[in-house]
Amino acid sequence: MDINEDCARALLMLVADSFDVGSGKRSKPVRLRRITDDARLSDYTEAQIYTAAFFLKTNKFLTIVAKSPADAELVAPRMYVFTGITAKGLTYLSKISDDTTWRKLKSVLGNVLEKTLPVIISTAIQVGIKL
Repeated sequence: MDINEDCARALLMLVADSFDVGSGKRSKPVRLRRITDDARLSDYTEAQIYTAAFFLKTNKFLTIVAKSPADAELVAPRMYVFTGITAKGLTYLSKISDDTTWRKLKSVLGNVLEKTLPVIISTAIQVGIKL
């Protein structure tokens, strides 16, 4: 299944809100199965949410409970328990959270967004381009 970029964005923002990013407080892990009913994800199917979660974990934006990195690759997305947002995830979130920027990125990149957005943001950060 192809990733729904809007779903991935909504999921990352929801997890960030659940962790109260920026408060400095230690947050409890977030079970994906418990947040799939959240209103912010109501436009998406469970399959789209699980695909988005896999995308966010695979691109190292979110961390999950696992005994080892090898074990993390074996965990099914529906079983994910998010333990944190990486620095890469926070940077990605800062670039996609603004609705105007998000719409602009989507209109320019269209269907290639899934594979290119992480690379574009990483490159932009490295060369100092403001999105």
